[in-house]
Amino acid sequence: MVDTQQKKWWYWYKAKNSWCDFALEDFDLKNTSIEHGKWKTLVNIEKTKQEVKNKGFKVSKKTMHWSRKNYKEQQAYFSFFVFQNIRLPFIVSRYEPNQKLLCVNHINGSYRLGYVRIDASYKDYQEMNTITKNDNGIIIEKGDKTCIKEIGIIGLDKELRFCEMVFKPVVK
Repeated sequence: MVDTQQKKWWYWYKAKNSWCDFALEDFDLKNTSIEHGKWKTLVNIEKTKQEVKNKGFKVSKKTMHWSRKNYKEQQAYFSFFVFQNIRLPFIVSRYEPNQKLLCVNHINGSYRLGYVRIDASYKDYQEMNTITKNDNGIIIEKGDKTCIKEIGIIGLDKELRFCEMVFKPVVK
């Protein structure tokens, strides 16, 4: 039997070079604990996972704990879990220490994400709205299938297309 994480990995794999998914970051510090071990740091988001389950969502049994190098070349630890509905975003913890700079000025003028526009199928629309309702940067619209439609970038001076995705300038 294929578990939820494996289904999500295959979902990502099949997307090839298209943008197929996004993460909701857990910034609720009261729900996150940092546990420093001798060899590894664990970012514990089990309270957040329980809150999501209490709202009626089915999620993966296992929470994944990983690390990657951050902008200072330090190990940055994080955890994530996925919804059983693999078309929904995944939930990722904050990074310990921080994964990225708070502000980046790109050569093309962009410096911050403005919004993510998502089409949600009739089947996914209500769930997608429920889990993203507190994020003003996510725009959910009804569509034929669940997919990311466009990304709005603050500071971008012209529309770009990359990995089958439209990046649009955000006018302030």
